[in-house]
Amino acid sequence: MLEVIKRDGTKVPFDRKKIAVAIEKAMNSSSGIYEDGQADRIAKEIEDYAKEMHKEMTIYAIEDQVYYRLIQANNPATARAYENYKTIQAFKRQTNTTDTDVFGLLDNTNFDVLNENSNKNGPCCFYATRLDCR
Repeated sequence: MLEVIKRDGTKVPFDRKKIAVAIEKAMNSSSGIYEDGQADRIAKEIEDYAKEMHKEMTIYAIEDQVYYRLIQANNPATARAYENYKTIQAFKRQTNTTDTDVFGLLDNTNFDVLNENSNKNGPCCFYATRLDCR
């Protein structure tokens, strides 16, 4: 059975439908160009490629294959739209991580930040200068 290595390192079964859906989202975006059947064809090509390699593929390798195959299929507008889609998704993942860090500060569960500069605790007033601290 083919497996895919996700961003977090876990392995899941290969599902070419997910690839086709991502391509179709790019095709249906404002800058993509929809070509009937192309998403399914590219997803099948990538699945066949993975089978030939006889090893798991990472999400990143699959994304690269999608981009290059869209270019080979003479659909550079959708390839650019796909790259934009990837960038937006990466930003969302990063934003969600940042939100988790911020919420960790608010509910006192982000120990890395809470323990940072722990040597600065002392009798100093918050507004005092370093020279005033003893």
